[in-house]
Amino acid sequence: MLLAEYILKQKSDSNAKHFIGFSDEVKALFCNYDWPGNIRELQNVIENTVVINDGDVIERDMLPNSFGLGAVKHSSSTKSIHNTNDQSVQLSPMSVHDIEPLWQVEKRAIENAIKSCEDNIPLAAAYLGVSASTIYRKIKGWS
Repeated sequence: MLLAEYILKQKSDSNAKHFIGFSDEVKALFCNYDWPGNIRELQNVIENTVVINDGDVIERDMLPNSFGLGAVKHSSSTKSIHNTNDQSVQLSPMSVHDIEPLWQVEKRAIENAIKSCEDNIPLAAAYLGVSASTIYRKIKGWS
């Protein structure tokens, strides 16, 4: 947790926020998460949380919705942590002609997020759980 607290201090200072720590629930989530993206993923989760929230302590409901999906450590001594933001989606059957390329689905999701955030790309990126530079790079790639 020392690294997470260091990153939190950095990101809080650089965004003029006043976060001083993590709730016990968030500490448990962080300790039980596999971190497939390593330190960069930890930095992004903390930065996204700091950018779109205010407060003193990072709480579970402040974390990006995408955090923790499918990357929880599994062991007999560890409790399973479930993402409380999961939503059940009912998919209707589709034909092969209804399938669209993944990049188009991603593009539409990014454009909708940017529009919902009133063209604030860093804020949209935070809600999408990615860095703003990723969004800028993808937009440039569409041109």
